[in-house]
Amino acid sequence: SYHGMLLEGVPSYSSISRSPITGWTVGVGLPATVIDTPLRRSIGQLSLVVILLLGAGIASALILGGGLAAALTSASAAARRLARGEVIEERPSRIVEAQELQHSLLEAAGILNVRLRERDQALLSADAARREAEALSRSKDEFVATMSHELRTPLNAIYGWVRLLRSGKLDPQRHEHALEVIERNTRAQTQLIEDLLDMSRIVTGKLRLEMREVDLATVLQRAVEGLRPTATAKEIDLTLTVQ
Repeated sequence: SYHGMLLEGVPSYSSISRSPITGWTVGVGLPATVIDTPLRRSIGQLSLVVILLLGAGIASALILGGGLAAALTSASAAARRLARGEVIEERPSRIVEAQELQHSLLEAAGILNVRLRERDQALLSADAARREAEALSRSKDEFVATMSHELRTPLNAIYGWVRLLRSGKLDPQRHEHALEVIERNTRAQTQLIEDLLDMSRIVTGKLRLEMREVDLATVLQRAVEGLRPTATAKEIDLTLTVQ
């Protein structure tokens, strides 16, 4: 088969073949237009189909790419909102991976919110513990100040009467009274120290209670006598009436 010219000078396609049956050589020639025209038409149609398919593919790619870009943009914005601690809104997407990414971000936001609530609760607990520690510290300071005053009061009375005894200016009656005051304040000092030891035993869980009857009048009398030196120094008259 070859492309040539007919005797009339018309371009043609010719094909020559020997018949195995008759042994004759047969030649067939057709004008080129008879073959080229349908071929060109088919190629044109095929090219049109290819162009249409290519256009449809580009359009599909643009649509899919736009959806993917929108999903990625939404995921990026959600990630930024998550970093700022803001609320994330779910936006449905036809892209499975983008939808899964949004679900993952929402789950991460839920976990982050739980962690933030736990942190806030821990901060509140720490703040409450700090306030409690400060209150305990103030109570301790107040207790130390009170105990210092209570311990100093008997000592002042003892020291004052000892100086009067050393001066030798007391008559026998006041001398005996001075000894009684010193003894009483010494017992009061001893009782205060015992009370402090009892508090230490309470803290360590080693306190033992001894139950017995107490004469309330005696307790009140000792309390008044313990305060009397301070009251006398401040010109305050203390009177105890027990019925």
